[in-house]
Amino acid sequence: MAALSTNWQTLIKTQKVTRKRQREEPTSHSKVDRAAPSKAASMVLRATEVKTPANAVVTKFLAMDCEMVGVGPEGTESSLARCSIVNFDGHVVYDKFIRQTQKVTDYRTHVSGIESHHLTCKHAIAYKQCQKEVADMIKDRILIGHSLQHDLKCLMLSHPMTHIRDTAYHKPLCPHRPRALKKLCEEHLEVKIQDGQHDSVQDARSVLALYKKFRNDWEKRILASRKKKAAVAEKKAAKAQKQSEPQDAEPEPSETKRQRTVAPYKQKIIQNRKKSSKKA
Repeated sequence: MAALSTNWQTLIKTQKVTRKRQREEPTSHSKVDRAAPSKAASMVLRATEVKTPANAVVTKFLAMDCEMVGVGPEGTESSLARCSIVNFDGHVVYDKFIRQTQKVTDYRTHVSGIESHHLTCKHAIAYKQCQKEVADMIKDRILIGHSLQHDLKCLMLSHPMTHIRDTAYHKPLCPHRPRALKKLCEEHLEVKIQDGQHDSVQDARSVLALYKKFRNDWEKRILASRKKKAAVAEKKAAKAQKQSEPQDAEPEPSETKRQRTVAPYKQKIIQNRKKSSKKA
């Protein structure tokens, strides 16, 4: 076999070096993938990694998410299985599994992440205990969540509407109808969550991150709505007070122009009749 010329040998060496550099240097796409996430996104991504400090406090703003399992003949009835609450810093202040009083017919593990050992372990608590602890914790505090009516229904609790911040019903996030939390996080936080099993701590941190991003505009809208309602209520109260006050007697209606012209004419007719009767 004939030997390659020096030019060909140089060209082959150059191509090998170029290919080696291409393998070593990351592409622009990989640089984007490894870009540092935002602070809010980082809090969501590290939901299961962040260690809550021992001195984590219950702040004025709390984010809550619950996971349910299925009970009943076909597992269509939901029963509370896990409740997680994080404070305004994203630290877990409450995370408990709940023992079931009914037979679980569908653990919904592929979505909820709940397995049988979670509900039978020594750390699982009774439903009544969870209900009381959560009620005491969220009292007089702002509660953040996604479709909170479902979580509160399973807890059999109520909360003032003025103290609720629900990402499923905030107009800038969901202008027409509630949207999935997963879609909202992908769109506004550029974070993927709920790939497979859900994590109630991660979901709670997700709604917290969404609220923080829209907080200024959100609170301005609430303040404007309250002022508008207060003005309407004040107007109604003033109207009711005015109607309840005793009204003065209505003045007698003044004589109209027609009455002023007709009266003399009638008097003249009466006088003529009297004169005619005298002559007769």
